Amino acid sequence: MSEDRSLDEFAVGSEAGGGRDDADETVDGGGRDNADETVDGGDDAVDGVDEPVNADSAVPTATWTTGGAACDRCGERAARRWFAGGDLVCAACKEW
Repeated sequence: MSEDRSLDEFAVGSEAGGGRDDADETVDGGGRDNADETVDGGDDAVDGVDEPVNADSAVPTATWTTGGAACDRCGERAARRWFAGGDLVCAACKEW
């Protein structure tokens, strides 16, 4: 398992990011030329009010403990543990 990496390593123009300089690049907006088009908003019952969304809550897949905690399967202490079959397990016990 690899260690966490800083987002700075992936930043454009950084030394670690390959030294790419975006100052010489131009970006074409690629927009549409038809300014006369109108967009039909549809038949909204009430303008400005969204319908409630019945979405499932987010389900955690892992947990992190500052001092580490025991793996539910092997007992080794680990700062980061993942949920697997109802247990909190270390990286070695997690079935990837």
